[in-house]
Amino acid sequence: MKKLMAALTASAIFAASVSVTAAAQTGTKKVTAVISSSEVQLNAELYTGSYYWGSWYSNWNWNHYSPISDFIDSEGRYTIAYSDEKNVHVSYISDKGKITDTVKFKQPMSVVGGVTCDDGGNFYVACGTEDETGAGDVCTFAVYKYDSAGKLLGKAEYFPTDTYWSTRVPFDAGNCAMVFQGDLLICSYAREMYSGHQSNAVFCVDTATMTENPMYDSYVSHSFDQSVAVIDDSTVVFADHGDAHPRGFSVNVRSDTSSPMRGHNSRGTFVPFSFPGSTGDNFTNARLTEIAVLDAGIALVGSSAKSASSDYESEKQQLFMQVIDEETGESLLSGSARANGDKGILWLTDYTDGSEVRASAAAALDDSRMLVMWERWNDNSLVNSYYSIVSSDGKILVDSVPMQHAMLNGAEELKVDGDIAKWVYADGEGNDATIYRLDTSTVSSDVLKEATVELSYTEKAYTGKALKPAVTVKYEGTALKNGTDYTVSYKDNKNPGTATVTVKGKGEYSGTAAATFTIVPKAVTGVKAVRTTKSKNTITWKSAKADGYEVQIIKWVKDGYYYYQDKTVTKTVKQAKFVHNAGKKSGVVFQYNVRPFVKVDGVKLYGEWSDSVNPYYNW
Repeated sequence: MKKLMAALTASAIFAASVSVTAAAQTGTKKVTAVISSSEVQLNAELYTGSYYWGSWYSNWNWNHYSPISDFIDSEGRYTIAYSDEKNVHVSYISDKGKITDTVKFKQPMSVVGGVTCDDGGNFYVACGTEDETGAGDVCTFAVYKYDSAGKLLGKAEYFPTDTYWSTRVPFDAGNCAMVFQGDLLICSYAREMYSGHQSNAVFCVDTATMTENPMYDSYVSHSFDQSVAVIDDSTVVFADHGDAHPRGFSVNVRSDTSSPMRGHNSRGTFVPFSFPGSTGDNFTNARLTEIAVLDAGIALVGSSAKSASSDYESEKQQLFMQVIDEETGESLLSGSARANGDKGILWLTDYTDGSEVRASAAAALDDSRMLVMWERWNDNSLVNSYYSIVSSDGKILVDSVPMQHAMLNGAEELKVDGDIAKWVYADGEGNDATIYRLDTSTVSSDVLKEATVELSYTEKAYTGKALKPAVTVKYEGTALKNGTDYTVSYKDNKNPGTATVTVKGKGEYSGTAAATFTIVPKAVTGVKAVRTTKSKNTITWKSAKADGYEVQIIKWVKDGYYYYQDKTVTKTVKQAKFVHNAGKKSGVVFQYNVRPFVKVDGVKLYGEWSDSVNPYYNW
């Protein structure tokens, strides 16, 4: 079988993540992902339309078109495309994650469902417009073709053929998946029909002539997510998140014929993973991640409540993978089974602390390996994001590798080039986006760089002895055990300055983490103030381990029966003595405080102020 071709496919946006132990090919050990990210400023503010950003913080389950697409162009460049409601912007991204050039052209229709590119460098925009009157006399879906400079080369339009089954609202409650099979561009998109019913629809375009070619078709009632993959030159597989007919993840294998007829060329429609609950009630507590073609069969990745019982609505979604035989629909993995008869399910997460999987993404690395990513959330807080690599026969090659809280775009398929995966994430606000790059060939053993190190104090006065604050280490919210999971060492922790506490992993945990605390001079003692003459006050104190001292002079002025604070001045001295020319004006007195300081790397560190002293006895 061929590797999955680049497509604009869907999943659940704002999802969750995975477990604590990561297993690499060399055995079980803690590892972290070798991942980089870069912030990019888009040329315009993203138009998000009715995209369901906020819903993914809840436990809802349908997708929508992404406001930002990505693909690898004909020259191998990672490319992003987005709409600002007036124009479509196509930006090329360098290996360092920066925008190098942008092509802009007028947006052809009111909503852009996705953008992709062919081997010749031409861009294709899947777009649509709602028929607001319901008369059925307007084009509601189309594919526009542009050259690499943004010049319009042609378009293939869809016009309603009736006012019941035809598309009235494109990209409604789902996404738009696009994939090439030679010159044929296949689009599977969500839509609302004129009847008010929601489903998917398939629109195929001969890109050489820019005319519709009804080679393939697939229909799922209440399709909340779509994915398409090419098996070979004459066979395509569609996957949908179905709620009504069927109620489950549908896998539909289609082959062309010498006389193709829409809806009559199916080799088999399978439902390897079904949902409990009532047909058509919209809530399935599941999300489709992706399908891909592997050497063993068709890989299906998704998240769902684990059980098939009546309690499914309140369960937390967990991530799974199945591999399906393309001829029979049989599940090929020796995974677990569900009470409703679903078989061969490889659960990739099984959180028991209330965590759940939300956004997820997947793609084939090659014919035998599947890359799967997800985010793990708990009480609307992101715990972390992770990836695993799974072989086509169900072996977990790399398990639950933390990805430094990277955010996923669950409405786009991961773009893979060899061992490198790239994706773009935008939160739907402003003109910011983040480009991520993951190297799946290498993992880092520095797991504790994602741990938090807390000290019992962050500042302490000099005592003449080594200071050792108590240390608490937490990894993904779990407190680790000193001596079992890590060891602690201290550096520069005696004299005034910045001390470093280093935590080194032990046992299952590897890598290092660090925290710092400050040692300040000890407060001075023996502070005295004496009026040595009628106009001068002398302040003395015991010498301390310091580079100098600050003396705070507080002036008080008598007003009737009371004194009020007039102003405060600070003087710096090197010795443990300060003579203040206080003057001899009646009704004016002074109060003094002293603190030591040391200089460390050009920065002064201060001890606490002493108690106030004054040479006056009757104010």
